Amino acid sequence: MKLVRLISLVLATLLLLGSVPSVLATQGVYPEVFDSADSLDAFRVYSTNLPHGDLDGDGAVDSKDYRAIKKIVAGDTSRVCRFTIDVNNDSEFDLKDTARIKKIISGSMPMTYVGNSSVSKSYDEEENAAKLTVARKGSATGAFFEIDLDNNGPLYFAVVLKGTDDCKIRKTNLYNNISVYTPEKIAGNNYSAWVATLTPYTDLYTLEILFDESPEVNEEVFVDSFVFADTYEDARAFAEGRVAARHIDDPDEPVEFKYVTVNFDSSDCLSRIISRNNTSASYNSGYNAMKLQVSGSSSDPWALVSFEDLGIDADEYKYIVYKSMCPSSCNQSLPEAELFYVVGNISQPRAGYSTIYSQIKDSEFHSSIFELTNAAFWTGTVHSLRFDYYCGCAVGDTQYVRSITFCNTYEAAAAIATDRSAKTTDYRQLFYYGKYDDGEFKLSYRMYVPFDYDGEREYPFLMMLHGAGERGDNGTYHLTGGFPYLFSNTDKSTFNVICFAPQCPENMKWVDCDWGNGSYSVVNTPESKPLGAAISVVNKAFQNYKIDRDRVYVTGLSMGGYGTWDTLLRHKDIFAAGVPLCGGGDPSQASRLLDVPIRAYHGTADNIVPSRGSKQMYDAIIALGGTKCSYTALGGYDHFIWDYVYQQQWVFDWLYQQRISDR
Repeated sequence: MKLVRLISLVLATLLLLGSVPSVLATQGVYPEVFDSADSLDAFRVYSTNLPHGDLDGDGAVDSKDYRAIKKIVAGDTSRVCRFTIDVNNDSEFDLKDTARIKKIISGSMPMTYVGNSSVSKSYDEEENAAKLTVARKGSATGAFFEIDLDNNGPLYFAVVLKGTDDCKIRKTNLYNNISVYTPEKIAGNNYSAWVATLTPYTDLYTLEILFDESPEVNEEVFVDSFVFADTYEDARAFAEGRVAARHIDDPDEPVEFKYVTVNFDSSDCLSRIISRNNTSASYNSGYNAMKLQVSGSSSDPWALVSFEDLGIDADEYKYIVYKSMCPSSCNQSLPEAELFYVVGNISQPRAGYSTIYSQIKDSEFHSSIFELTNAAFWTGTVHSLRFDYYCGCAVGDTQYVRSITFCNTYEAAAAIATDRSAKTTDYRQLFYYGKYDDGEFKLSYRMYVPFDYDGEREYPFLMMLHGAGERGDNGTYHLTGGFPYLFSNTDKSTFNVICFAPQCPENMKWVDCDWGNGSYSVVNTPESKPLGAAISVVNKAFQNYKIDRDRVYVTGLSMGGYGTWDTLLRHKDIFAAGVPLCGGGDPSQASRLLDVPIRAYHGTADNIVPSRGSKQMYDAIIALGGTKCSYTALGGYDHFIWDYVYQQQWVFDWLYQQRISDR
């Protein structure tokens, strides 16, 4: 921008001299790259304390601003923000504004403030970019930053951003005349770019980069660069280069795994217990674990276990893997527990230094991962952990603790939590933890790979979509529900299939629709972020494993039943067949599925998702001549049909016989 302004100044000087050689017309590419704090001067944002009429941005309306506004009225095109000139806020700039600013300066009228969203700017060293932070939601103008335009300057513009899915370009003059451009997006896996062609501008204009039309406080966006160019091709080439430079590759070098494990595999482990409350402790050889049992009527039984002798550095070990078991005889239907952290120079738990988590009461051991990367208190030497029981527990309620492991990375914790050194009766331990993260959206998942995986052969692949009750990011709950029946014995063909189980985050859905309607419109319902992320992991799995692309399948229950129909409607080129349970789809798009093998199941007494959701899809496909779809109405069954369907081996015997090449 500095170069653009310099050229503009030269042109203005030559105009005064009466001659402008054509060879001096602005040419080339004029970039601004935000790689230092000094570079932030190239654009403008708005403070919450910016009053109308504060033309020089010094936080006050004074005689300097009055003189400036008189010059603007007289035709002087000094650069100021259009919002600060419209002093009476009537969306026009005229002589009424000079009269009003006189009253503000004289003290006879209070100052008014800019109504747009307030955005602060700073330089972020870690990102090596400008950081914009929304400080106030403001009015409908949205959150944006502003760039000055030079008269007769380049008409092609590009901006490179991170932290926004969309961007609009607005060009405006002092008189609030606005032109809005919808730019071309160049998507990247880290930063993305937007390229726009501007209309000629001969008056004083500014360019507004609108990065959010409905901003939230503390929202952050990073600006890598912007550029003006004389041709669209030059602007696009610059943007593509910056997006490529910001691309994040998968690490080539494996992360060094460091961990410290404490096994509670003998009676010696009891010596670690510093104190306890209404809790008895013993070693149980049958489970090879420490047994903690409620011994009193207190609503707060716990045991404090010391690790001080190990000298574990909390600043290095930011992840904890806690392997425990909650018996099926637990008093609570959905038991919760709490893990307290004692670190540094304190020796007793403090409020807020804990994590509340849910347990699975199925008498099987599970590994939970606790991430402490953002916990300010997690520093110094680890002193102890306090194991608190689930809320509402009764005398006799028990939990078993088999091991505690402190890890340096999430990858190390995931490896510990999914130890495959021996076969286990807990099918959940056969799944690798995984986490999808594109910088804007995260999705936890598990990936099952057979123990005898052979890189020389191809395996079928099954995506399993859980229901609404198993949402979260713990990497465990979504493997409950109907999925245990897929792994009830190691002789089942499922164990020769690579299985992928994504976990939909809280308050989100595989399909953003009303489940009570039974059907929805694909055209009016964009693919959800969770399902889109799951498909991205599927495509990544094709690169990482030997998968038979002819035999890729999807099944799901309830919310996952909707997800199964949606997956087949949008991605029939990937999936050979599907088994949706108690879900629904879009009957108007049935023509997409005429050649796709589908077996749908629904309980006739379902009062959560109406059975017409499955029936309408089947009827629509058959009406158009489809012959590969079947629908089974389970008479007398309510919503929870997966306990029956997933136990039927013939369901999966049929599924794994289907091939895309047979269509």
